[in-house]
Amino acid sequence: MKKCCARIIIFSLFLIISGFFLTACSKGDETAKQKPDNPPIPVTTTAVLQKNIPLTIQAMGNAESCQIVAIKGQVDGEIITTHIADGQEVQKNDPLFDLDDRRYRQRLAQLKANLEKDLASLELALSQEHRQRRLNKENIASEENLSIQIANRKVAQATVEADKGAIAEGELQLAFTRIQSPISGVAGRILI
Repeated sequence: MKKCCARIIIFSLFLIISGFFLTACSKGDETAKQKPDNPPIPVTTTAVLQKNIPLTIQAMGNAESCQIVAIKGQVDGEIITTHIADGQEVQKNDPLFDLDDRRYRQRLAQLKANLEKDLASLELALSQEHRQRRLNKENIASEENLSIQIANRKVAQATVEADKGAIAEGELQLAFTRIQSPISGVAGRILI
């Protein structure tokens, strides 16, 4: 019986405490039902129209080019003339820089002089071969001498061809002393 009375007392206390909590919660509902201090903000509406609107975006950022070309000389030399400035627009094949070309001009002159010397040697070899052929027809000279003269002529002809190739290479290197724009665009920062 003692256990039963204790249970009833505990249950009664539980109901009393629950009643206090329920009344405290009901007071909060009354404050929620009161009007707010800020009235609703009026909104104006209009009919929807379809028309073109210019798109302008003002922003700060970095622009990155779609093509970047590093300019580098194909021959060595000191830059003596700069034809462009930072940010300048350039077209393909516009001159950008001139390198000191004195060394390449002197080398080309030397190669041309070698060609003239070797042309003279070729002319001499042709003359000697022609003379040797006449002597062989008259049976005055041996076949061996004719073979030697033919070989000398071929060597002289090969030397002349080599000189022409060297001159073409020298002219190409001289042309490389002018650095030109490989593409059209805007020059970046020039770091010389």
